[in-house]
Amino acid sequence: MKFSSSFKVIFGFLAILLVAVISSVYHIDFTKFINNVNDSLTNDSSTTKKTKVSLVECIDGDTARFNEYGNIYTYRFLGINTPEVKDNPEEYGVEASSFTCNKLMSTDNIYISYEKTSTHTDKYDRHLVWVYVDNDLLQKLLLEKGYAKVQYVYTKLTYLDKLYKAENIAKDKKIGIFKNYKEEQYNDNIYTVIFKNGNNKNEVNVKEGSRVDIINNPKSDISFSGWTINGNLFDLSKPITNDIILEASFD
Repeated sequence: MKFSSSFKVIFGFLAILLVAVISSVYHIDFTKFINNVNDSLTNDSSTTKKTKVSLVECIDGDTARFNEYGNIYTYRFLGINTPEVKDNPEEYGVEASSFTCNKLMSTDNIYISYEKTSTHTDKYDRHLVWVYVDNDLLQKLLLEKGYAKVQYVYTKLTYLDKLYKAENIAKDKKIGIFKNYKEEQYNDNIYTVIFKNGNNKNEVNVKEGSRVDIINNPKSDISFSGWTINGNLFDLSKPITNDIILEASFD
């Protein structure tokens, strides 16, 4: 059955009016409701189905070897970076490594999932995954302890907001690698970040010192690998301090 464009407009108006009435009766924040709906429509970040794996070897705070369906691979934890423990050891590297290994060894179940909008392996052939110990996201636990920081964010990630909130907990407590953390002071400048994909451009205004949120990842038959600046992948966890143009990169 086909509907005319005028019918669709009228139907849409009535639907919005109905939501507004319900919002007033039940004291729902109508603007927040619409924004949440809009976010759910535009946020195409999602993960693959969780897969149960078994621990083969602890490597460091953000890397481990798992057995996945009889295949043994090295897995790098998405969205975070922990201090080095082997080459050029860094402070809290040992603590981060021990925390991760203890969690992986003591949990009843280990699950992994991949980010659909991100590449599934890196240049070292490590699998890039979310790691869950029972029902807890391991990345989040590491951040809350101050054993990791949000890093290597090149595309919109499903749990990115949770990662930043967990990192802020450690910063507020000044624990772990954030023990000497001091909030950076910025001016109230507004910068423009342009997301460029061929002839398509999206502009975002960002307050100096803030992070930029991705509008939408490009949809293409070619695998999207991230946003680049001057040919290099841009770390979206970094604060914006000037106008920049980010170009879509594909494998």
